[in-house]
Amino acid sequence: MKRTFRFSPFKASGRRPFERWRSTWSSTKRELRKFPTEETAAGTEEVLSSVESQLHMFTNMHEKALELQVVMGTLTSAVERFRV
Repeated sequence: MKRTFRFSPFKASGRRPFERWRSTWSSTKRELRKFPTEETAAGTEEVLSSVESQLHMFTNMHEKALELQVVMGTLTSAVERFRV
């Protein structure tokens, strides 16, 4: 089953990349709490844990992307120093 995500963590925007995910996460939790049945509650916990794990994964990816940007900046400046 292919997973699709509503928001791309790599889109450039004025806001921090995961603010939209966090706001979506909050609204998802609010919506899922409206259903009182046991069956829905079990499904709710499953969905919430899935969303939490996806948010954690994207947060890690964002941190790695920032680290790579620093490394690329360092390499670029080193190459430019050797060109001169």
